[in-house]
Amino acid sequence: MWGRRRRRLGRVDTLLGPGTRLEGDLHFRGGLHVAGRIRGNVRAEEGREAALVLAPGGRIEGDVEAPRVLIQGTVTGEVRSGGWVELAPGAKVHGDIYYRHIEMALGAEVNGRLVRIDAQPAPSLPAPGAERGQQEVDRAAWNTHNPSRDEPSDR
Repeated sequence: MWGRRRRRLGRVDTLLGPGTRLEGDLHFRGGLHVAGRIRGNVRAEEGREAALVLAPGGRIEGDVEAPRVLIQGTVTGEVRSGGWVELAPGAKVHGDIYYRHIEMALGAEVNGRLVRIDAQPAPSLPAPGAERGQQEVDRAAWNTHNPSRDEPSDR
């Protein structure tokens, strides 16, 4: 935005160029710059400072997990960061983003949920059908506290 300082991502330890295609999971530490295509999960080594830069035209088809993430290309999968996620103009994410801090530029696209997390890891998804059970518990609680009133609607 106005007068903001760009985040320094540090040095690049690993580079996947535009003509490179990797199939399989990638575990890294330090700086990873992806201008090519990865079909698999990309995870930073735990307990280490690490940053992922997905360049314009770069693609990751899999989940991404790193403390610092800058997306300029396309991710099809979840993005998880205990630090910050920056979505540049033209970035596309088809999946949920779990973040502690996020910056999203005009022109970035997210087809999924934005879920803010604290220092805790992202929550796991509920089991199928768990929502129905919660509705029944909520309805029973409503009846207990409001015996003379009709049940709440499902709207």
